[in-house]
Amino acid sequence: MLFKSDVIVICCLSKNLVESVLVAGGNSLRKLFKMKIKEISENSVVSVTTDGKLASKAIYFVLWKPSSDSNILCQSIRKLVSNVIEKAISENYKSIAFPAVGCGEYGCSIELIAETFIEEIHQQLIEYSMKILFVIQPDRINIYNEFQKQLNLFQQQQTSITKSISIIIEEGKIEIEQGDITKQNVDVIIGSSSSENLRQALIKAAGYQVEHAYNQAYEDNPSSLIISTPSGELPCKRIFFIKWKPNKDPEILQQSIIDLIWNVMQNVISCNYTSIAFPAIGCGKHACSVDIIVKTMIREMKKQMETRQLLCLVKFMIEPNQENVYDEFCKQLFSSDFHASMEFQLPATWQISKGNKIRLIVSKDTDEYKSIFKRFDEAMKREYKKIIKIERIQNARWFMQYMAHWTDF
Repeated sequence: MLFKSDVIVICCLSKNLVESVLVAGGNSLRKLFKMKIKEISENSVVSVTTDGKLASKAIYFVLWKPSSDSNILCQSIRKLVSNVIEKAISENYKSIAFPAVGCGEYGCSIELIAETFIEEIHQQLIEYSMKILFVIQPDRINIYNEFQKQLNLFQQQQTSITKSISIIIEEGKIEIEQGDITKQNVDVIIGSSSSENLRQALIKAAGYQVEHAYNQAYEDNPSSLIISTPSGELPCKRIFFIKWKPNKDPEILQQSIIDLIWNVMQNVISCNYTSIAFPAIGCGKHACSVDIIVKTMIREMKKQMETRQLLCLVKFMIEPNQENVYDEFCKQLFSSDFHASMEFQLPATWQISKGNKIRLIVSKDTDEYKSIFKRFDEAMKREYKKIIKIERIQNARWFMQYMAHWTDF
């Protein structure tokens, strides 16, 4: 094993792989394995440290069983990934090498396993900062190609689907968008000191100049409410790193968001900036009330734009997989206690039709079809014989009416 990572994951059912690792690790690893393997059970992760003979710092032995039921198979892969990553985080490891579990002699669907692995790992990486490797045997080109295919498909889906909706407030605009905050062409991108993942993502995308500027500013004044750095490689003019802490007390949480919005806008105004991109602060792993955070952020931003009559664009950027957070932002944006002009963007999947047709067949080779098929199949639990076709209704007026009455649903 020539690859290098902090952790190597080994499935105990793969006897050949287990033996090859024990041989490479020497007698000390074998002795530790024999002692600790007695602790292993379903959904557990047994951690065995190495003594330098392997490129990794630890071996994680897991007990995973294949299944002919696709739902059970997917659930077991997701559970395996989450358990391993949580274990690695608790032991302060930064990189993990996964084998292509289940893609060998068990006859499981390689496509389904690869797709599930990549989806679940992406989900976990939103909360945790971790480097992930997939290790495929050199002679299993078909497995390597399938993992590469699923990774490419997932990346295309993430970059191609952009959901966006906005309202006009006085001379300004508030926009809700699902996408990557590091790619926003605005004057200021907002980061938070409470989110290590967000801070690291911004610094990584921005480059060494920003990392050095942030570290120097923090060293000079660690209690500063806002650390302002150059944009580096990002398309904005400045990055504001905001000092903010989550709190489970609703009143303290609400007031902290109000203070955060006020401080940001005060600095934006003083610098004559006119466009800002906010992350969904506190809506991730902090387990804060999404309802309180989103409602407070939207209402306070509306208040700031109204009272100050700001001519600016404010974007709230939501991670592509945070559908519940995006829905809550949209709900609060169009809450009944506020009336404003609405703009909307038609779904990215809609096609230009000949003859103004509004009823179109969804092609089987598209991500849209696969997503609908998967959800239907999970909901119906195979209580159907065959899906003949899936159709899409493209009626802009109906869609606009739906968005206008979003909160009624």
